[in-house]
Amino acid sequence: MNEALKTNQERETRLYEIGYLLKTTLRGNEVLEASNFLKQMVAKNLEGKILEICRPKKINLAYPIEREKNAYFGYIVFEALPEKVLQL
Repeated sequence: MNEALKTNQERETRLYEIGYLLKTTLRGNEVLEASNFLKQMVAKNLEGKILEICRPKKINLAYPIEREKNAYFGYIVFEALPEKVLQL
């Protein structure tokens, strides 16, 4: 493959989604702080373009995780360069 073409393809952004769970022992403002931290990480550290954000909502887990039956679930859909996401 031509090196110039390869370099160009590597510079193209791709679509990603990060889903996350937060413990229900967090208070309302702590849940929002954790969500904002992840948003900033994507925007600044990964230099990603955020396309969609789902604020954390309390859900019932399909099976317990570390004895927890509920959690806050949220996700972020974004575009970023593949090499930046590898740093994650």
